[in-house]
Amino acid sequence: MKQIIDESDILEIIEKEPIISQRKLSEKSGISLGAVNLLIKKCVKKGFIKVENLNSRTVKYILTPQGMKEKTKKTLRYIKNSYKLIIELNNKILNLTNKHISENKTIALLGENDEIMEIIETTFKLNNIFYKKYKNINDIENFKNIIVYLWSIELEDELKEKNIEYINVING
Repeated sequence: MKQIIDESDILEIIEKEPIISQRKLSEKSGISLGAVNLLIKKCVKKGFIKVENLNSRTVKYILTPQGMKEKTKKTLRYIKNSYKLIIELNNKILNLTNKHISENKTIALLGENDEIMEIIETTFKLNNIFYKKYKNINDIENFKNIIVYLWSIELEDELKEKNIEYINVING
């Protein structure tokens, strides 16, 4: 379970479920009840949330405009970091493909149809780079002059066993 590290993570949970106990917040966030209590107090002190007593046992957390702003800042940071990582991966792939094309290698993609596959394929299509796509290693017929691009370490051992040249585009 993900470890909560700042108030904005608590704000995320509270926005979705304003009537929630600190025990439930602890379960959802994966941090201790004491840490949740401290984060709630910190959020109240900073003006991110208000606490409304519904009855003697139930409270409602209300996200303030300042709390929403803080949550939005975290989302923006996440988007900027994601965009930066996509650009870095894109540049890395272009550098690799330029090198491998100059060596007359056929580029093959091997892996799940996930976000990384989408980024790589988009990069290839935008730059008119020829490639072959495989779902599993046994589909690769000819190993000569081929370089396999992958992003999962689980496949590396099998490629090594079959003496297939590869590069993990994430780990280098």
